[in-house]
Amino acid sequence: MAAETIANILWEKPEKLSVFRDAIEQLVRDPHPAVRQSALHLCDFMLKYDQDQAVTWFCEACRLDPRVPSARIAIHFFNQTIPKYLPVIEPIIRSMLASPFDKVAQEGAAEVTARYLFHGCFENEYQWIRQSGTLAHKKGVVEAATALAQQPIYFERCVSILCDYRDEMEQELRNSAHRWITEKVLSFANAPQCLERYVTDSILKSDNYLLHHLKKHKASILPFRRVIMKFVDHLTAHLQTATEPTEGWRFHGLSGVLLRLYEESQAARDSECVGACLDAWDRLFEAGFERVRDLSNELSSYLPQS
Repeated sequence: MAAETIANILWEKPEKLSVFRDAIEQLVRDPHPAVRQSALHLCDFMLKYDQDQAVTWFCEACRLDPRVPSARIAIHFFNQTIPKYLPVIEPIIRSMLASPFDKVAQEGAAEVTARYLFHGCFENEYQWIRQSGTLAHKKGVVEAATALAQQPIYFERCVSILCDYRDEMEQELRNSAHRWITEKVLSFANAPQCLERYVTDSILKSDNYLLHHLKKHKASILPFRRVIMKFVDHLTAHLQTATEPTEGWRFHGLSGVLLRLYEESQAARDSECVGACLDAWDRLFEAGFERVRDLSNELSSYLPQS
């Protein structure tokens, strides 16, 4: 499109800005929202040279239709202009939040969540989403919190936010709320405490890779012993009340994680943890967890022979 072509030229030859200024003024006022959305690339370019002008153009492009700032390029623009230009940017994000289009409302909620975490703004809007938001709004919150949880500075606050959505009835949303659990976050100093708080029965019913990442974790998993035992607690309780066999991919790594924890606790001469692993093994066996048979075979080589 014309706007992106002009932006590419200006990134290479910024001295040409005066040549294209009138064209840019027309593009940000174009009646078609797709053209104005494309013009956001020019607003982004302008941030490097004249922030006031960039914000003026951005606001003009977004003024009539909240679909325009739902473009991914707008995220960088918001990052560069908030909180300095919050008074003029704030109405744009609010209009996204109020949009009847789910995708736009979702992006608006993601922006509200990010700016709430970064700067403490949009607190009223954030609290409104928690109380009365639509599914699209909640997806936006989870999307932002999941992404920002990968940064240590926001990790604990994001986990607290995601705790509000881990038990959602809507399967897709519940699955999304567990995707912050990655190999990267397991390396954070406060990961064991946050995970222990986070693990509930809902994790058994949702797509998550907790056991996979624990099994592959490069450092010791001893700090996660309480997390692992809490997972066992929820799984055994679930197995005791389940009316159908529970044999999902989410639990396949449990025997390997327990075995690794057992080995590490033995090497560390941590008799309490060794005992907890053996107790977990017995409880899972009694509860009918099929994959504990694999664990039985592997652990039998470690036990004294009569």
